[in-house]
Amino acid sequence: MLLHYWVLLLCLLLLSASAAEEVEVPPLFLRGTAGLSSSKDVSIDFPSVEEALDMAKLSALVYEFKEKDSKYCSQFQNAEGVKCQWYFHDETLGTQVMIAENHEKGYFAIVFAGTDDLRTSLEDANIFQKPF
Repeated sequence: MLLHYWVLLLCLLLLSASAAEEVEVPPLFLRGTAGLSSSKDVSIDFPSVEEALDMAKLSALVYEFKEKDSKYCSQFQNAEGVKCQWYFHDETLGTQVMIAENHEKGYFAIVFAGTDDLRTSLEDANIFQKPF
């Protein structure tokens, strides 16, 4: 879980470094980021069909990295302009995460692989309530 927070923080830093104009970010978006602010517009608009298809392709793409060596990400760029910036696979938990960039379309994306084998299915099903 800590890894997810670090990946989110990294994405926020990348977005703030690449933004061209300053806009106010809602305080709810900043909760848990130690006061860091982002100058990237936080849109509440529904994504276009093209954006949804791009994200679906990224979701499928992250699975290709599972069986590759550690240099695969740094050398990866597809015909659509998607470039891998960072990839991590925690084999004990089955967690896979990739940060991808498409310079032509102007986005960074954090992509997680979902449940794809018996071990992660069992891990996902391991939900015990604890006193709060």
